[in-house]
Amino acid sequence: MPKCNFKWSLAIPCPCTCCTTTPNYLSLRRHLMPTNHDIITAYRSLHRVSLRAVQFAKPARFILRDRLRNGFRKGAIEDFDAQKIARTLEFLDHARTTRGLEHKLLKNILLVWGKRKDAMYQTLPKHQAAIFTKRYDGFEETLRNLNESMRLCL
Repeated sequence: MPKCNFKWSLAIPCPCTCCTTTPNYLSLRRHLMPTNHDIITAYRSLHRVSLRAVQFAKPARFILRDRLRNGFRKGAIEDFDAQKIARTLEFLDHARTTRGLEHKLLKNILLVWGKRKDAMYQTLPKHQAAIFTKRYDGFEETLRNLNESMRLCL
């Protein structure tokens, strides 16, 4: 769903499809910049649910923690989307409760992220270094398409 840039007034309802016809608190919040409290709450919720999804397994929890920290430290405040975060929390909760597709996806994503992190510390000859930089392009493209189609932020 595209971001709505409508400036709120109580007399004119928002013309986009993401809001209701009368302004309420939630639809008003959707159009405002997130506060520090919103960002901290989202970070803590994602961290807590992701730890439960991987069942506090040692390599996975540290990989998730590092990725989550990088995402929140280097991400722009304009990229914050509460709906994406809610859908990601739901995805991680399903990965925790069932051993279905969500669980398998999360397990394999963490496996690739872990292998990539381990491979970064290897010294490679020059002819292999060029290959290494493009090794994960297909994975990144697939993950980007998954996030886009399911409106997630993995």
